[in-house]
Amino acid sequence: MATQDSSHTSSATEQSRTCRSLILRDEVGHVAIGNRWFHYLCKERGLDGSQLYPQLVKQYDAPRMKPPFNEAARKAAGFTDDKIAFLLGVD
Repeated sequence: MATQDSSHTSSATEQSRTCRSLILRDEVGHVAIGNRWFHYLCKERGLDGSQLYPQLVKQYDAPRMKPPFNEAARKAAGFTDDKIAFLLGVD
């Protein structure tokens, strides 16, 4: 029976961590850009994005977020506590 090389396992684990870290960084940036544009356009049109977002979710029957939910990443992307609560289904 062949044994697994622990240095290979360690290297693969580190590569996996690095990839996940890069994906998270990129996703936070992506969500932050969308969040900024949404609020910018709302402000430009005289709309309150915090009130409009839940209305749009209901109007278009958008699905609710399912756990696990990375609140710290959403906050890093500029989400407010109210928006996070709404996404989690705490109306």
